[in-house]
Amino acid sequence: MGSIAGLIILSASSRQPIISTPFRPPSRQYVYTHTFLSALDAASDSSSISRGPASPTAQLDPVLWVDETAGVCCWLQKGGLWFLICIDKEDNPLIGFRFLEVFLSILEGYIGDISESHLKSCFDIVYQLLEEMLDEGYPQTTEANILRDLVLPPSLLSKVLDVAGVSGLGPPSTHVPFSSSIPWRRSDVKHSSNEIFFDFVESVQSTVDRRGNTKRMTRSGRVDCNARLSGTPDLILTLTNPSAVSTPAFHPCVRLARYLKDQALSFVPPDGMFKLMDYIISRPSHPSDSSAVGNRGEDNETGVRFVTKVKLSERGGTFSLTVLPTHLSRPIEGAVVKWFLGHDVALEKVSATLSPGGSNEAEVGRWEVDGIEKTLIWKLPTLNPRSTARNLSGSFVTSSTEPLPDPTIHLSYTIHQASISQVRIAQLKVSNLGGPGGKGGQQQPKVFRGVRGRVEALVEARW
Repeated sequence: MGSIAGLIILSASSRQPIISTPFRPPSRQYVYTHTFLSALDAASDSSSISRGPASPTAQLDPVLWVDETAGVCCWLQKGGLWFLICIDKEDNPLIGFRFLEVFLSILEGYIGDISESHLKSCFDIVYQLLEEMLDEGYPQTTEANILRDLVLPPSLLSKVLDVAGVSGLGPPSTHVPFSSSIPWRRSDVKHSSNEIFFDFVESVQSTVDRRGNTKRMTRSGRVDCNARLSGTPDLILTLTNPSAVSTPAFHPCVRLARYLKDQALSFVPPDGMFKLMDYIISRPSHPSDSSAVGNRGEDNETGVRFVTKVKLSERGGTFSLTVLPTHLSRPIEGAVVKWFLGHDVALEKVSATLSPGGSNEAEVGRWEVDGIEKTLIWKLPTLNPRSTARNLSGSFVTSSTEPLPDPTIHLSYTIHQASISQVRIAQLKVSNLGGPGGKGGQQQPKVFRGVRGRVEALVEARW
């Protein structure tokens, strides 16, 4: 098995490396950077003459071949920065992407929002994290709880001391790293109150035709957890409708043997936020529960009907986009329609209307054209279960003989307190909880439990 050759963080504005791990030989860094920037320039040239989003990175393959010696370069963009992970040709590129995902998640926990200015102000933190997480090209310590013992998070006091040029006066750490027998949890966790929160997030991605009929649909979900429990608690979580959970992927804390036995999740949770599990929703479930998104078949499972009509002509065309809520029990929030029009397109006579009547912005939303991305953006207001259809129609012109708008139009939205699979918490048992009353006390401490759910939908209409 090969190893990760290194990590490079590039500025999207200056296109220069900001942070880089050591490479052997050092010239490898230039090879990877040059390969990525050359591919980016080529994608920028091709995007100007083809259909698709105007951003060059949208045309760029996520895995770039370098050469027989250097292997491949995997990349992703976040916060105005490009993160390049370089791996051997024998390795699966998913290893690189997974390491990037974990690294960025931990980095956000240390410095907050990831941006060029934040990275430059926390150079020492970033390099210390890379030193602990990547040892001679192999991922090592990737658990946030352990890393916080090895690399102290930045604080206001530490920043003041650094500016003053004083070191060694920070608050001493009384915890010994690696003293816990559980890799993802420290042994001396204490909280003034015991709380645990669960977020059930389900995603629906569907492809519809111009009439709004569903042609393809994928459903998946995840359970995010935020545990603030003292001691070393042992939890047993049982779910409602477990038959809807297919191909689950668990956090290492979950005991797989117990789940295979009776589909119960038995685990000692990390302290703080973590993702408990991912899963695929095997089949739609529509009981009479009021939190369900829909109850009349797959076509309405997304909660809306998205109808598109586009007619092209010489040097222009017309369009009509209609969004109609269907069989909802919860309101749709944050609905946004995006459509890449082309690099030299101008809109004419655009109007948004409400069926059967009405055209004020509070009812039909507002639309705009992103001058950089050349994308039509229509932001709709909250759609209640009894809302009528919203329509955006108009015409556009272009200097090209044949207009080249994107053949797909995207609609994204969120439905809070909703579920497709009806997977929820049936029972939660907590034992071995530290704090007053726990571990030898007369009474087990009380645990506050919070549960939320939401559906995130993305509808791709092909006209």
